[in-house]
Amino acid sequence: MRKPFAPGCLPETSTDTPEGRFTVKPGPIEPRRVLFSMRNFLATLPLIYAIFSHRWTTENQLIIWPAALLLASAGTFIRAWASVHCSYSQRRERELTTGGPYRFVRHPLYIGNILIFGAAAMISGLAWLTPIAMLWAWGVYAAIVGIHEEPLALRWFGEPYRQYRERVRAWLPSPTALADLGLPSATAIADQSLRLVFIVPLGMREEILRVLGRH
Repeated sequence: MRKPFAPGCLPETSTDTPEGRFTVKPGPIEPRRVLFSMRNFLATLPLIYAIFSHRWTTENQLIIWPAALLLASAGTFIRAWASVHCSYSQRRERELTTGGPYRFVRHPLYIGNILIFGAAAMISGLAWLTPIAMLWAWGVYAAIVGIHEEPLALRWFGEPYRQYRERVRAWLPSPTALADLGLPSATAIADQSLRLVFIVPLGMREEILRVLGRH
């Protein structure tokens, strides 16, 4: 049974063989491999700061919890979706993953991580740290992808991966890819939003009754 492969979901100790299988065997210690194995730890360094810091804490729980829940839910969903299409196994054949979320971005697992790290920073009460933590994690992952994962994918898959990389963006889906989702246009959204006008009187019920009571 073939197991799909994509950068961001390869075994940390895997090397390639002529048969195209994952195999575990010791290799020379290289800085890029060390960085790859430590990528998630490096990406979470701002969260270590959040554990010990109480500077500029946001006390408004009505902001903190919904924002954290939204980020965590989005990150978990993306990771779950990606993991279905990116299940590697040692000593099994590999093939390039281009389905599921990999149709839209090349590194959905890392995107899911970034959103979850943002949720962790938000739940700490340091709302100001959230964008910093997310940008830091993206920088770490982007560096690892550039120096290790994509060169490895190019060596393993050659031209198919080169074409995939030209067709699919790394971190943000292209407008063409989003069009494939069948998302509504701004015009369609505006048209449907007009149907919400009936909600306005309900939201202003007290004011309307107060005005009517004066007459």
